[in-house]
Amino acid sequence: MDATQTRLLLERGEFGILATLGKDGKPYGVPLSYVLLDGAIYAHCAVEGRKLDNIRHCPDVTFSIVDGVKPFTYKNGMEFSTTYESACVEGRTAEVLDEAEKIKALVALVEKYMPDDAALAGESARRSLRHTVVLKITPTQVRGKTRRHEEV
Repeated sequence: MDATQTRLLLERGEFGILATLGKDGKPYGVPLSYVLLDGAIYAHCAVEGRKLDNIRHCPDVTFSIVDGVKPFTYKNGMEFSTTYESACVEGRTAEVLDEAEKIKALVALVEKYMPDDAALAGESARRSLRHTVVLKITPTQVRGKTRRHEEV
């Protein structure tokens, strides 16, 4: 997919998998809700845990999403495949320390996932600042891939 199609997929995607690397050399992948904001991917989490330990050890991560997955058959039902769109982001992750940026990201997450409650998002974000970490993934490489039924 081209850069515009990939960005649109990242904007509309519901969940992604964040892959990190631990001090022990073991990979760790965890599903996250996220929002694409100003060219970066933002997510939130608790103030401690394996994901944060890994990011503090190695801030280089990958973040992947898949959408539109549908199986299909071809060659008279003898072959099977799937249609899909996917995006894979390589980047560096940092904990957001700036309070205004944290609030902006948290509000954007509420607007994405709970648009009917968006009016309450700002106050909710301010109340959660002490017990919420906001992560920012700054992409260094973004790739998109798609397969459509027509391509077989």
